[in-house]
Formats: sequence, C-alpha cells, structure tokens
Amino acid sequence: MNEVLRRDFPLTRPEVGILLANGTIGAMIWGQDNVLRISLNRSDFWLHRGGITPAANATFANIRALAEKEDFTTLDDLLETSKTSRKNAIERPTLLPLGRIDLVFDRDTTLKNGYLHLKNGKVVIDVADNRGTYQVSCYLSMEKPLVGIHLPANRDLPKIKCISAWEYVADRLEALGLERPLMIEEALFCGWVQKRPGDPALCVAAASDKCDIYLALRYGDSVDEARDHVRKMLEKAKKAGSDAIRTASATFWANHFRWVPHIDIPSETLSFLYYYGTYLFASLTTPGGVTPSIYGPWIDENREPPFAGGYQGMINLRMCYWPAFRTNLMHHCKPLFAMVDSWKDRLRENARIVFGIEDGILLPSMVDDHCMRIGGTWADLPDAGAGSLIAELMYRYFLYTQDIDFLRTTAWPFMTGVMRVYQAMLEKRGDVYWMPFGISPAFRGTADSQFGINPGFQLACINFLVDSLLDAAEVLGETPLKSWKELHALLPKSARYETKSLDGMARRELGIFDGVPLRESDALHSHLAGISPFDTLDLDDTEVARDLEHTVETWVSQGMGAWNSVSLPWAGMIHTRLGNADMAELLLEIWERVFTNEGHSPVRDPIFMGFSTRGTPESVVAGKYETLHMDACMGATAAIPEMMVHTRRGVNYLFAGAPKRWKYVSFDNIRTEGAFEIGATRLSGRVTRVSVKANAAGIFRLANPWGGQAALQRSKGTMLLQGTILDIAMTIDERVELTAG
Repeated sequence: MNEVLRRDFPLTRPEVGILLANGTIGAMIWGQDNVLRISLNRSDFWLHRGGITPAANATFANIRALAEKEDFTTLDDLLETSKTSRKNAIERPTLLPLGRIDLVFDRDTTLKNGYLHLKNGKVVIDVADNRGTYQVSCYLSMEKPLVGIHLPANRDLPKIKCISAWEYVADRLEALGLERPLMIEEALFCGWVQKRPGDPALCVAAASDKCDIYLALRYGDSVDEARDHVRKMLEKAKKAGSDAIRTASATFWANHFRWVPHIDIPSETLSFLYYYGTYLFASLTTPGGVTPSIYGPWIDENREPPFAGGYQGMINLRMCYWPAFRTNLMHHCKPLFAMVDSWKDRLRENARIVFGIEDGILLPSMVDDHCMRIGGTWADLPDAGAGSLIAELMYRYFLYTQDIDFLRTTAWPFMTGVMRVYQAMLEKRGDVYWMPFGISPAFRGTADSQFGINPGFQLACINFLVDSLLDAAEVLGETPLKSWKELHALLPKSARYETKSLDGMARRELGIFDGVPLRESDALHSHLAGISPFDTLDLDDTEVARDLEHTVETWVSQGMGAWNSVSLPWAGMIHTRLGNADMAELLLEIWERVFTNEGHSPVRDPIFMGFSTRGTPESVVAGKYETLHMDACMGATAAIPEMMVHTRRGVNYLFAGAPKRWKYVSFDNIRTEGAFEIGATRLSGRVTRVSVKANAAGIFRLANPWGGQAALQRSKGTMLLQGTILDIAMTIDERVELTAG
C-alpha cells in the first residue's frame, strides 16, 4: 500500500486538488504560486424548491397505451412541470455551489508539493519562501464541519480571502431565487452567510489564532443563528488547538484501515485504485454523515452541478455503496438506509398514482434528499429498477452482516413493496409469467426506445427479489406468498433473442427485450444484470453457459463506443464472474487512464477524445465542464476485491479475476456472504492457503481451488475434505485454515 499520495503544484483547478471529506463536508485543496485555495461544500446544501410530479392520469395503463401508440408528446405531459423544469431549474430542487477560502501568502512564497497521508488523513504542503522551505498541515474533523490548518511558529499566517459562489454564478443563483450572501469581515473572523428560502441559512467562516487557521460550516434557522453557531465552533476549536483535530482524524483513519482488507497484487495501478478508493469511500460515506450524490460533497464554486446533483438509484446510489461489503464497512450504509426509510410515504404515493396500489414502493430514477423527483422522462414512471437496486443493497447488507433485525424491520418491508409493484406489471400467459410492457433503463439514450416485452434488466430484478424473498421468509419464519413461488418457477430468467448462425444452427442469446438483441454499443449492461449485480443466472448450467457465450460475443462485437465511466467497472465485475481475468484487469486500467484526471480524481467524461462518443471536444479542455463522478470510482474500488473472491449463488470462488500472469497474489479479511472473512494466497498459479473467520455461525461454501483433497485445519485437529464444493460448518468466531490435501 502506498500510504502517501503526492500532488505537485500548481494545481490549477479544484477537481485536480487534494480531496478531504467526512461524509458531510468536503474540501478540495488546490492553488498555485503563493495562493492556497480550499473549495468547500456540504453534501446536504440543497435548494428545495418545486420538483416534478406525476400527473393524476399517469397510470400504468395510460403509459402503456400511449407508448404503444407512440404518442410521446402526451407521454411527456404526464410529468407535470417537466418541460419548464428542464429549461429553468427554479422549478426543481438542486444542490448548490458554495465557495472557497483562499490563503494568500507573502509574494516571495511558492507552493511546491502536497502530500495526502492516507493512514491519518493529514495533508502536508511544502512551501518555499526567501527563508527556506517549511510545511503547512491541513486536517479535517471526521465528526464536525471543521477544517484546521497549521503553520510553523516562525512563519506569519497568510491573509484570508473569502470567495462565495456568487463571484462566478451570480446570474444563475439569482434565477434560482436566492439572495446575495451576507459577507462577514471582522478582525479575526471572516466569511459569509447564504440564506435559502424554506431551509436553514448556511454560514462559512474562517478564524485565525497564533499558528492556526480554522474553517467551519454550520446551519442556523436565521442568518444570526448560523453565524453564532460557526463563531462558537471556531472559538471551541481555538481552545482545543489544531492538534485535537489532527489526533481525532488520525484515530478515525487508523481504525478505518484496520477494517479494510489487505490486498497484495503486482498491479501498481489496481493497488492504487483499491487503497485510494477505500479512502474516498470512507470520506464519502462516513457514518453519521450524509448520503452522497454522484459528486459527494466535492462541488466547486464555479457552477451548478449537472443533473442538479440528484440521487440516481440506477447508478450512484448503487455504485457508491458497493465497496462497503467486501471491505467490512457495511456500517457506512446506515445513512443511506435511514434516508430511504424517510421517503417511504412518498414512495408509497408514487406506487399509488402509477399502479393504483396502496402497498407498493416506487423509487423514481432521480430525486433530491426529500425524494422529490428532479429529472427523468416518462419512461421512469413505470420503472421499478431503481427500487430493486436499493433492495439489493439492503439484502446484501443482511447477507454480509447476518443482522436479522435489519432484515425484518428494514429490508423485508422494502423488498416486498418493490415486489408488489412488479407484480402489478406482470401477466400470466399459459404456464409462463411475462412482462408485456416494461422499461430497459437508458437503452439507446431516449425514453422513446426504452420499452418492450420482457426487458432483461427487469426480469433480473424480479428474479432477484423472488429468490431473496423466499430465502428471507425462511430466515424470518414468515410464510412466503404463493405468487412468489409461482414466479420462481414460471418467470423467465432473462430476455431471449433467437436467430440462426451462418451454418444454419439455432443460436440464442440474452436480449435487451424478448426478440431484441444488443444491436449497438450501450453504456448500461442491463441485459447482463443477472450476472452482476443480481446473481440470478446459473453460470454452471450448460444451456445458460451456451447462451452467454453467444451473448458475450455480441456484447464484445458492439464495442465500447458509447460506454461511460460507470460502464467499465461494471463490465469488469461481469468478466470476473465469467472467469475472464485479463479483461477484468484491463477494463479497470482503461477506466483509470480515460476517466481520471491528472489529480487522480474520477470525472464524468473521457479526458481525451477517441475512446468513447461520450463527452465533447470542449469537455476535454482542462477544467471546462469538468465534474467529479464518484459512482464509477466506487465501482472500480469494489471490483478489485471481487477479483480476489466473489460469491456466486452462495458459493465462494477464489481468484477468478486475478490474471494467471500474476505470480503472487494474496489477500486477507475480505468479507463474503454469511459474514465470513476470508484470506488466501496464490503462488505461481497454485493456491497455497485459505483462511476463514466466521463472524456468525453458518456454512461456508468454497469452490475447491485444488480440485482434489483439501486439508481443513481447525482447533480440534485436521481433516480431509473432497468435492467440487467444500461445505464447512462453522461456529461464531471460529477460524479455520485450508491447504491442499
């Protein structure tokens, strides 16, 4: 693990700066010459105004009838205020740009290098002046909206300049109905207060004391209250000193990396992506913080964030939390689950409007933190996919923690509500259930081409829910619905497309819809969702394997031309599960090269032209339209431990994503389903040891990495096991070791 990440100044824009965050506030540290800039924001700095609501006649029956008649104009009108919202964001909620603090040193001063110490969260900046070189240290509290900056005692403090977003986007903020901020200029206290209609005011301020500068961001019901809250926080910080922030931050990060599994691989690129990615994950999702959107708290002062910064269930809410499970950080999911639980009334209302049911849950594709719809098209109205992906995260949380109380009180009600919506869309034809009208999200990029029969993505969602509900019912002692058992037996596992090969033989592959193959490059691998993330396809079944061979051939032939940043990590996970390790590695290397900037920060569009049609020539000009996208970064982070071990239909498979040319590969404490932690080493292509710890009693299932006999060592002695799948019954806190027999 490279414990120190170096950045060389000048860092000319915030997106290439050094990133700090605590799940609520974020800081981007950048600058050049004698000016150190700290761009600040909060993940919860929303303007809650307006929104998009489904019309009273936006029922599933109407949507289906209009779509099948191709009356797309009327369909667009089913989203009330949608047309005006797209033109004028005053009609919808949005995250807001905030501002930055500039520290202006003497003119003979130059910023040289910056170092992020991953294991203690400290940023150290080398600074040179006419007396020599010295260091400035920056710390961010992991519990409070507070930043500390420390200088040596023999250097004067820099001048503090407070710059609000109004210096860059005043016209836009005025159009949103905001008033100019109240600027604060006092001897030892400066900053500003931004009022928001209907929401608390936010005060950003800086204060200096001896060798330290402190920055704080606090809300208040009024301008005066927000200012008083910040003043009190800064006064307490002065009394405690910057060492208090440094010590607490160091403790947090030391504990974090004790939890995170150790992975030793020969790829420097993937090793860096993993360890830096787990740092960013903890920064984004710190327990006690705010659920992150695509950008997390790293929204700079130069522009309103694209897509209003909304939560996207299909992408960012799913991918941003993927690293939690393999890395033993499941508790980081709690803010997400609490937020979703606060939405339940609105989710029920959505299902009532569209499907006419009282017990359903329907999550729109893009919402604010109050679950107000802020984007999307008519095709999102009957799409339950976003809800099913949150349900998958909830059930995965249970699988990895074995927290039965969470399963009963949180996951089970949500899963049954999403399932209820799907049942309202399904029909029975003979002995088979089918979805005569459904949505394949983002297919071909427009709503008007996203509907068809038996969309493969939705079938994967439903099969996941059915399988999980049946298993959960057994755990909870609940009686499963008869309809779930029927669906388990009679619902297709995927959409199918049948044709003939050149030699006239029948050829079948997974389709986007029944009868519709992948005819072009597509950013979302939705027809392969049964492989990942839902794990509903039996890859060991001969017929499934044959169909997948044809499917992957078509998938590869269509190329990556329309892929975006999230496409690559997702595809990497699919290739791992298919045993294509070299491709799993290559896709992550491509992602790092194409979708991270020179500051190693993940961005939305390719940083150069030629790889993908995503982005424009303007988007690759440094700094123009550049926005950080954390979802793909978290997908890449999660894909790396998956390369070491993945769980497929309850069985753990080792090193499926580790290329054979890697002579030495080792890992420890990667979490698996059942709350087991596993470690293993492979040397010159042969697994030399496997260790397992049980955090809950259960049966650990392992695909035999030796093929023949395996020696199981436990406290009572050694025994020999044999078989394709090794089943090991374990008690809580038990540890075992396996080697070749």
